[in-house]
Amino acid sequence: MHPLTSTNGTNWLLTPPPGPWGSPGLSGPQWNSVAYGNGLFVGIDPNIQVSTNGVDWTLIWIQPFVPEAYVGLMGVAYGAGTFTIIAEGFGFWNLPPRAFLGWSAETNGLLDLTLTGGWAGQSCRLQAATNLPATKWVDLLTFTNQGSVTPLHDPDATNYPRRFYRVAMP
Repeated sequence: MHPLTSTNGTNWLLTPPPGPWGSPGLSGPQWNSVAYGNGLFVGIDPNIQVSTNGVDWTLIWIQPFVPEAYVGLMGVAYGAGTFTIIAEGFGFWNLPPRAFLGWSAETNGLLDLTLTGGWAGQSCRLQAATNLPATKWVDLLTFTNQGSVTPLHDPDATNYPRRFYRVAMP
């Protein structure tokens, strides 16, 4: 099944997105199942792909081409803040959102960080520690994840010879 998209919920358009699909020669994914939740589409075709708009897709897991490693993906559903994929012979997989915390710049003693991905609208905490492995993480700020790119700042970064960061979700 190819994806259908609509800007008004009444008129629908068949839109095979460009990208690497499960079988050679296909113009788009042959969806086994698609689910939507919290601003993200997840489709299996038999690979796993994600999209924020239902048209542009990113491949996040590739089905192995060797028979002994094949995983029969049967369905995907969204609920309780996570996607669950039903896999033949394996039960269920939970697909957490991928989020990446990166350093972007340091200007006038202000460290700029960016959180990319994760659940849009999710309440989060930026935490810091001065050593790893950390036994005590300190909350620096609470923020709402914007989903695509969320800018974050640590104005006290220069007060420490080294500092490690993570994002925690309550």
